[in-house]
Amino acid sequence: MIARQRPLVIGIALLLGALGALGGCATGQIAQTASQAAAVNGASGQAGPIAVRDAEVAYPQGDRRRYPSGSSAPLKMIIVNTGGATDRLVGVQSPLAASVRLEGTTTIPDRGAIRVIAPAAQAPASPTSPRSTPTSAPASPTTSLPASPSRPSSTSAPATEGKLPPGQLTITLENLTEDLRPGKPVQVVLLFEHAGEIVLSVPIAAPDEGQGASGS
Repeated sequence: MIARQRPLVIGIALLLGALGALGGCATGQIAQTASQAAAVNGASGQAGPIAVRDAEVAYPQGDRRRYPSGSSAPLKMIIVNTGGATDRLVGVQSPLAASVRLEGTTTIPDRGAIRVIAPAAQAPASPTSPRSTPTSAPASPTTSLPASPSRPSSTSAPATEGKLPPGQLTITLENLTEDLRPGKPVQVVLLFEHAGEIVLSVPIAAPDEGQGASGS
């Protein structure tokens, strides 16, 4: 009787071993999937129904991989309004910029969004001459933002219409007070007419294919 049971016992042991090996493989695959990072690297924030997604400083073009002090740096992001009433971006501030320029659409429609884009023909990063007031700026006074110890000192001028399609906006940090390079996020405060302010720590975007191969 014992001799007849031995092949059966050996067969059960082999089957249990195979099932254990398969279970180990499945566990490893689940752990690997759970550890994968999200593909979006930009900053996000929300105030009431207004949400900012994937906010980044555009990677500098030209032969440099940084924005030197005195130059300008454009931002990129998407501003979404999930509420039932329109809102408006009335100001942008940053401690790293002497001023901030807005051009394009600043009104975010209810259940809609606007896209902040970098200028298509961005000039190579280099220090700029003293900024002059654009001739297309409205005659109305600059929006005054309430003073706050934690709020950056730079204030944006009223947005100009420019030549952008509806629903698009450019936000440019002008006359940087120090060098801005990858790995060094910059604080940016967006102030909305109804939703209030959103404070972001904005990184420089990863270079596109063919960028960042040279320069310092």
